[in-house]
Amino acid sequence: PPQTAQRPAPPPEQLACEAKGGIWSATGASPLRTCLHPTRDAGKSCRKQSDCDGLCLARSRTCAPVKPLFGCNPILQEDGTEATLCID
Repeated sequence: PPQTAQRPAPPPEQLACEAKGGIWSATGASPLRTCLHPTRDAGKSCRKQSDCDGLCLARSRTCAPVKPLFGCNPILQEDGTEATLCID
């Protein structure tokens, strides 16, 4: 029978992430991977940070789909003012 290449076992961090419902994903242009957690209220209308499980996105005035949200994003802070948040 032909030999099939075995995939290496996923790292423990990936298994722990997926066990908690997270998504093991690359982060931007980096080859590093991290655990992204889907938010409970993705796409819901928001006016300030506490309206959302994650971030309140300023452009769409909706809650972010995942946390953490990498890159630079205009967000609405707790007092409703706009700021740019950069996470890399």
